[in-house]
Amino acid sequence: DYTGREDFNHPLIVSFAVAGLWMALSGIWLLGYAIKAGHLRPRWLAGRIAVPVGGAADADGSILSGRAGETVLVALARSGRPLPSRCGGGQTCGLCVVRASGDAPISDGDRRLLTSEELQAGLRLGCTLPISEGLRVDIIESGARPGWQEAVVEQVRGCSASLREIVLRPIDAGLSMRAGSYVLIEIPAYRLEREHWLNDALPLPTPLLAQAGPTLVNPEPLQRAYSPALMPQLCDGRLPLLVRLDVDPERQAPIGRGSAWLFSLQPGARVRYMGPFGDFRLKPGAHEKIFIGGGAGMAPLRAMLWEALHAGGKERIHFWYGARRAGEVPYEAELRALAAAHEHFDFHVIYSEDDNAGFGPRWVHEAVHEGLLRSHGALAECEFYLCGPPAMVKATRDLLAE
Repeated sequence: DYTGREDFNHPLIVSFAVAGLWMALSGIWLLGYAIKAGHLRPRWLAGRIAVPVGGAADADGSILSGRAGETVLVALARSGRPLPSRCGGGQTCGLCVVRASGDAPISDGDRRLLTSEELQAGLRLGCTLPISEGLRVDIIESGARPGWQEAVVEQVRGCSASLREIVLRPIDAGLSMRAGSYVLIEIPAYRLEREHWLNDALPLPTPLLAQAGPTLVNPEPLQRAYSPALMPQLCDGRLPLLVRLDVDPERQAPIGRGSAWLFSLQPGARVRYMGPFGDFRLKPGAHEKIFIGGGAGMAPLRAMLWEALHAGGKERIHFWYGARRAGEVPYEAELRALAAAHEHFDFHVIYSEDDNAGFGPRWVHEAVHEGLLRSHGALAECEFYLCGPPAMVKATRDLLAE
């Protein structure tokens, strides 16, 4: 109400007016910056840039056609020559390293995951390196990265409502890898009708069918990482993959595009893979080992257990596995038989939705705390190996930190 006033320029009003003007001007500047940098440019308007590609994978050289502003990781994946990546471009695994020529920018992810010597040598993360004029990329290959290989699906076995073991037989024999390593599986673009999912031997659960609808579509190729449940050298060169597809309608989790395709495979199908990769493996020495896992995290832990037993070690090994309910534990009979045959190995299953010998439902990390860690007395001398759903791994890491 300004009735009777000659001047209503109160200091608060003036301050807010100045702040509003400053925010508007800075917003206009940021909008211009984003347009100039290509962040707001539609994909169909982005200019295409030819980037020379060299390295062990392209001895004669080739040309990568990419859109201005997109990353080398994305451009190579679209061209059918994907870089290894465990984090999917999240700047955490450091596997998608390339050598860039020219004045390639250095990102925060580069500084965090690469040494100063590597940065000076031109190494960059492919997931942060943008396509630009004058850029040349050399793909770094090593003996541990042989390129894409082919395998045939030899067997598909249902382990539970949400887990299947898909056994791959590599066409080129001789693959050797450490327990805990993983391979990248190429998931092609696909359109799966409902009848492609159904078969008499391994029917899909009704909740998944209702959630999926009549058709599942993956518009473009992608890669997913899977750790074999046993080393190839211990199963006649095979790659047994443990694939999990969440079928719990209460969680309303999106259906994994990679898992969905793998669930649809039948014996005789062809699969492309690359690897092995990764550094999740047993440390040398005879320290007491504690495995804590859940879901498809069973795969690398089972492989590590077999590697330790095959080596003849006698160190104490504990394996605690969390499942939702009874009947959802892969390789359960095998692991209980191993526990009965080896005095230094014990296996425990904890259910989060079923009763646990009168104690009711429990989380696996809580059961480990109550049943082992609280009374152990020498935890600093133990090695812990964790693999499973992210929430389980985080809760277990927090517990161990305490």
